Amino acid sequence: MPQPFQAQPRLISRRALLGGLAATAGLVGGGLLWRRRPLRWRSGFTLQLLPSEPSDPGLNLLGLQWVVRAHLTALAPAFVVASSREENQLPLRRRAFQLQLRPNRQGNLLAPGFRWRRPGLPWNEVIGRPEEPAQAVATLLAALPEFFEPDPQGNLLPQTSELAWELINLAPARRPLSEVPGLRGQLENLVAKAPNCALAWCLFGTAAYQEILSKSDWIPEDRALAETCFKRAMDIVPGLPSAAGEMAQMLSDFGENGAAMAVLAQALRVHPHSEFLLRRLAYSARNAGLLEVAKAAVLKREAWMGRLEGIENALLYLGDFRQFEEGITNQVQNDGWSPSLRFYLGYSALLRGDREEALRRLREAGGQWSDTRFGSMGYVLWTWLEGRMEDSLEALEKLVLQHFTLRTPDGEFIFKLAELMALHGKTHRALDLATRAAAHGFGCVHWYERNPFLAPIRGFLRFQAMLHTLRDRQAAQAENFPPSAFGL
Repeated sequence: MPQPFQAQPRLISRRALLGGLAATAGLVGGGLLWRRRPLRWRSGFTLQLLPSEPSDPGLNLLGLQWVVRAHLTALAPAFVVASSREENQLPLRRRAFQLQLRPNRQGNLLAPGFRWRRPGLPWNEVIGRPEEPAQAVATLLAALPEFFEPDPQGNLLPQTSELAWELINLAPARRPLSEVPGLRGQLENLVAKAPNCALAWCLFGTAAYQEILSKSDWIPEDRALAETCFKRAMDIVPGLPSAAGEMAQMLSDFGENGAAMAVLAQALRVHPHSEFLLRRLAYSARNAGLLEVAKAAVLKREAWMGRLEGIENALLYLGDFRQFEEGITNQVQNDGWSPSLRFYLGYSALLRGDREEALRRLREAGGQWSDTRFGSMGYVLWTWLEGRMEDSLEALEKLVLQHFTLRTPDGEFIFKLAELMALHGKTHRALDLATRAAAHGFGCVHWYERNPFLAPIRGFLRFQAMLHTLRDRQAAQAENFPPSAFGL
């Protein structure tokens, strides 16, 4: 039985280094843009976006929500967070309001019906008149209680109805390019007809990124396409959170945390209140081992939201189990249970040394584990705790094979596989996976040194050599990316 946790390689590639330097060069431009912003951009406000109420079944509501959210985050110092419950409290000490869309499509026109309210006050109902989509979004923004800058050049949404609806219908592009017949051609056509529309390029980049995540036969050109599209979007709208956050996530998934943090530092200089960018920063920074930066990003999100919410592994790595589990509990209250939330609650209890509580939490799933990555992990941990070693190890081996077939590194996930192998007593397999996690970008020295599940492999010379490399890399990144680089 592993002891409970007590709070307490490879060099970055030439391509990643060059990418990081190029992104860092843009910091000056981002800083100049920030200084040109009105003073109201310095303080910011919280906007809680509630589920929409459609009145037109032919409207792609998810696409319109994505477009509106992109406008809200790009055109004002707004901390925008989605919430499934209107009773979720807003931070009363800050400027804040709730917004709920009630749109209706009428031919090629959009009637942007919506309602908004300040904390504790009645709803303000707005029935929008039908307009071309770009103008309808502008009308919505102008009616809100905070100031949003205009987008007269159509850099976020094309001015013509035809192109605007094309973009809305394709959004949010969360499916791989090859999965939807004709999707690649549609996106190519959209950026060709609207070359100065940042959201069109962002959609194309997102679909290319999804291709990488879900297809074992993706080709390097898919990654190059995603990077090109995200960079083009940020050239048009500097620091665009929709593009910067997705690109940073992709770079970190490939182990290039330095390049990811350079992108985020530039974007946060322009949009320091972006919830999406802060969430991505917490991910990239903890993968790089910069737990001080990661925790600062987490706490800034908490301050703007009024509560901690989500799976924040930086807190776990620092041994703050109470806050970590509080974030999960709040996420469950907002969105309900998911395989990842169930896994992490059991995993957290086991790290604390409470095997009975871990098993109780995992049993609450009723044995109904999905075949998602964290569903499979939950099943592995549940069966291991029940003593069903053969079933557990078989499921773990299958999960390892599935992950490496996809060819998307994700060092932090590989580290989880190493932990599970160590729990099963597969010391050499655990060592192989731990060193592979480090090679693929998970460089959190603190967690390699403190994780109780890896105790059996820490004495190996190979493990110690890996830690030496990671310490050097982490020190260099800590020097390049202090909290102040992100406005923290």
